[in-house]
Amino acid sequence: MTTSIETLNTASIQEKITAGQFDQALAELQPILGKDPSHADAHYMAAVCCRYQKNHSQAQHHLDALSELALDRGRLYQEQGHLYRAQSLIDRAIAAYQAACQLNPALIASWQAQTELLKAAGNVTTAKQVQVQVQYLRAMPKPLLAVTDLLWQGKLYKAESLCKQYLQQFPTDAEAMRLLADIAFRLGSAEEAEFLLNSAIEFHPNNARLLIDYITLLRQRQKFEASMLAAEQLLKTDHKNPQFHSVYAIAKMQLGDYAEAIDGFDRVLAQLPHDAITHTSKGHA
Repeated sequence: MTTSIETLNTASIQEKITAGQFDQALAELQPILGKDPSHADAHYMAAVCCRYQKNHSQAQHHLDALSELALDRGRLYQEQGHLYRAQSLIDRAIAAYQAACQLNPALIASWQAQTELLKAAGNVTTAKQVQVQVQYLRAMPKPLLAVTDLLWQGKLYKAESLCKQYLQQFPTDAEAMRLLADIAFRLGSAEEAEFLLNSAIEFHPNNARLLIDYITLLRQRQKFEASMLAAEQLLKTDHKNPQFHSVYAIAKMQLGDYAEAIDGFDRVLAQLPHDAITHTSKGHA
């Protein structure tokens, strides 16, 4: 277990890293790792220092040690992406950043790095899609970004406490209500999650993220008729959006209306002809 002395040391080391004093930071990290080879924070900071010093093999050594500890895997993949990018291993970097974002969608640096690399590779369409998420996260209030980060790290009770504090100030905030519903569901309170999303939609009837989460939750609770009605409401907000057509088609499929579902998937494929998930869903239908 990390001692309080080590915690103070790592705080000092973080300041040195921010100031670009990588040699001094590594000098302070060595005794910590010598005493506790499983100190995750120390390995992470050492990997960052080594990357900036262009000592890529040593940086990889620390990341390999982190992978065995299996702690904050989102940031692990993000740092792996940074390391691949520093070595001009672009395809590997993109894959690592994508994995980081799947594990923790609050990692703005990974989303932004994807955008830059995809643009440079000529994949402008996907880069634009990723950039939407960057803009969304940057516009999010910092407390809610912290809630998102905690949620995807699995620190649900901390996330719940911080989210409720925010809602005391902004009781009808759409994103805060959506996040609290997600936390409630993960804690096993599906009924509470449904109530929160339903209440949030009353305040924000055209909020796509709320509606999609609500539709997904209703589907998980096997309330397929209600899910279909919510999917219709979602589609009315933007008939040209392929994601909304996909959600609607899935709702139709689960009601057994396969012809309508296939037609919906075809509408998606008309805009995204190579979307593997839609092809798979159409196959199921």
